[in-house]
Amino acid sequence: MRAIDGPLNTINADETAWHDRKAKVFLAMWLQKDTEPHAKEVFGPLQDLGTGVYSSYSSDLSIEESQRIWPEETGRKLRKLITKYDPQHLFNQGHYW
Repeated sequence: MRAIDGPLNTINADETAWHDRKAKVFLAMWLQKDTEPHAKEVFGPLQDLGTGVYSSYSSDLSIEESQRIWPEETGRKLRKLITKYDPQHLFNQGHYW
């Protein structure tokens, strides 16, 4: 767990793909893929306390998770960039919706 403050929070949320720039803390964990169901059960309630995820490292590749990670305008901007710069989905990590 790390505190988030300073220059990171001076960038507007809609200027990058990481829209949770006003978050107070960042919690990270790495798990084995086969423990994902248990991890969701244990850590799922934490999602009610926040909205963010650094999705490059997320194992949840569902459309619902993509829409939660990149809501509204952020998602539209990312889809536009993907269409322009990666039309063949070379860098697809499963988060295209």
